[in-house]
Amino acid sequence: QMLAELAAALDVHLRLGREAAVADVQDHDGRGTMDAVRRSARSLDAMLDQRITQELQLWEQAVSNSRMLLISSTVLNVLILIGGAVLFGRHLRQLDELNRQLTKHSDELASQVAHRTAELSSLSSHLQRVAEHEKAAIARELHDELGGLMIAAKMDAAWLEKHPAASHAEMQLRWTRLQKVLDDGLNLKRRVVETLRPTLLDNLGLIPAVKWVYQETCGRVGMNCKERLPAQEVRLTDEAAIAVFRVVQEALTNIVKHAKASDVELNMDVDDEQLRIEVADNGVGMRIKPAGQFAQGVASMKHRVFSLGGTLTIVTPATGGTRIQIQLPLASIAAPDATPATIAA
Repeated sequence: QMLAELAAALDVHLRLGREAAVADVQDHDGRGTMDAVRRSARSLDAMLDQRITQELQLWEQAVSNSRMLLISSTVLNVLILIGGAVLFGRHLRQLDELNRQLTKHSDELASQVAHRTAELSSLSSHLQRVAEHEKAAIARELHDELGGLMIAAKMDAAWLEKHPAASHAEMQLRWTRLQKVLDDGLNLKRRVVETLRPTLLDNLGLIPAVKWVYQETCGRVGMNCKERLPAQEVRLTDEAAIAVFRVVQEALTNIVKHAKASDVELNMDVDDEQLRIEVADNGVGMRIKPAGQFAQGVASMKHRVFSLGGTLTIVTPATGGTRIQIQLPLASIAAPDATPATIAA
């Protein structure tokens, strides 16, 4: 109805003009219609205000959310930066620590190399001195003993040549003395050769050679000696066999020269993996760091053992004395044709 009235008023305005339309509207029915229009307008304004208010609230909420998101993002970025800085700092500290450890390790290696070089140089000098000493001892022994024996033999041979008609007793005495001189010369030759290279090692093997040098050393200085050796020959390479022989010989030499021992014990046993040797004495022990020729003797033994991939340990028990313990892996010392089942065959 109201729309119809509005349409009618608009029609009057178009046909008769503005004054006629106003007059028509101002009648009683027109005022009611305008009141209705005003109420509709106010209602529409209220709806628009409410809609605008809601839109403003939504915009403010969106702005608030955007601010919170921006703040959260900023805080998160700050935390990420702080975390990255912490991790970077930790990484730098780790790099510094690693660099410090590498520097320390490098210094230790350099020190070990220098120490090892000094040891090898000292050992080389010691071995040269030992070799020269042995050469001098052999030359002196040949000059003094063998020379004396040859002179005595020559004198007896010359006497026999000049006195072919001498009495039987005198002839027998000269021949007996000549034979003894020749025997002594042969013994001297054998002793010199054994010093240079033990023929027992080549002819009979490691165990008889070790047993001979052990018993000969103990018997020469009067020490009480006990031994426990494998019942059968240990089949090693030539290099390993001479090294084991020289290590035992050097250990006994050190005991004789420095330990002041009365009892010595030699133990040697072998299994599928290792050859173990122990030389023990009841002497003064090694309470302090060895020095001089004693230290060089120990260094020589260690060098021989280490070259075969083994270990050498020197123990001084509380009860006194010294124990030299050697372990050698069969993998590096067994003869090429030997197997674990035939090492001691």
